[in-house]
Amino acid sequence: LFVQSDSSLAVMSLPIPLLSNGRSCPQQRSVFLHWLTMEEYDKEVCRDDFEMAAMRNELKSAVETYDDKVEVPVLMRFRCGQVAVGVAPLVPDYKLCQILGKEYYGHGQDSGAVQLNIDDV
Repeated sequence: LFVQSDSSLAVMSLPIPLLSNGRSCPQQRSVFLHWLTMEEYDKEVCRDDFEMAAMRNELKSAVETYDDKVEVPVLMRFRCGQVAVGVAPLVPDYKLCQILGKEYYGHGQDSGAVQLNIDDV
């Protein structure tokens, strides 16, 4: 799962969209979620941003070792340049994720990203 944001990690880490100087965040805090294969990572992400290739070994290891019924490999990139790779617990559970995935993507014909606006309530 490739997670990216136009906001910095510092701004995304705030519990509410209020900066330390008391002002509101200048833009909507959001993340884009996109499921990628390793081949797509190499062809699309690394081609556009060669620095992302430095994470390839860690990402490949996460992809090869995760249990798809309870975890998901995650690659995150934020505007500030922060990049992280890891394996996160699958929440909600696998069966509910399958249902939600079909609602968002259908049966795999579309390959668009899902945008989540963090501050929408």
